[in-house]
Amino acid sequence: MNVSTLLGSRFDALLSFLITQAPNGGAENLLGAAIRHLTPHRATDICRTFNVGGRGTLQSDLDWVRKSVGLDAVWISNWLLKPDFRDHGHAQHKKLSLKVALAALAVIAAYALRSDAPPPPPAPRRQPAAICLIVPAAAILDLASSAAVAPDRLLHLVGAATYFRAAPPDAALAEEGRTELANGTPDPDQDVYVRIDVADGADLFVAPTRYALKTALLDAPRAGTVERVAALIRHSGTGFLIRA
Repeated sequence: MNVSTLLGSRFDALLSFLITQAPNGGAENLLGAAIRHLTPHRATDICRTFNVGGRGTLQSDLDWVRKSVGLDAVWISNWLLKPDFRDHGHAQHKKLSLKVALAALAVIAAYALRSDAPPPPPAPRRQPAAICLIVPAAAILDLASSAAVAPDRLLHLVGAATYFRAAPPDAALAEEGRTELANGTPDPDQDVYVRIDVADGADLFVAPTRYALKTALLDAPRAGTVERVAALIRHSGTGFLIRA
């Protein structure tokens, strides 16, 4: 919608229309009437978008326009001093009509800007991650499968790891198939394999060091769930896990 085309004769026609309406109608009706007069085919959408209507006074309408549309009341008042509009007279209802007309233009302009603006980019899709760790048995304490892991506990486990890797869950699961793990409670001096899944962790995949992984978890704390905890017999040696 080209708002500039609403100026000139169409604006004068609107102003004349409002001058005749101002003494007869409530201020809350005038703004909607002005919008319908300027753009009857889109008035319903515009009024719905900005919740036009239902305000009790002209001042409340103008305050709403200033806050919601960004049109300063001083700017409106300055229009009253322009020579082009002095011939409309200074009767109170004529000033009111001019203010409503300008407010209507502001609302329509804001609607046009909203309609023409490109849609916001879609929110990035959350990508789950599996944080695979080899830690001393003493570090896991009462950790068990399906247990919830708070952000501070996750940081502690990463800090205790001798090997680590953050990867997509399917890649981590494939690696587990190449790793010798034992069931049962690990010996106190035995290493333990732990896999903790987090709901959103794509940023963790590129962490090349344990320090980088901890930093990422500090910058964006997240909780996780233990998906696997087992005594380690021998890891695969494929290079999937990174030595800390």
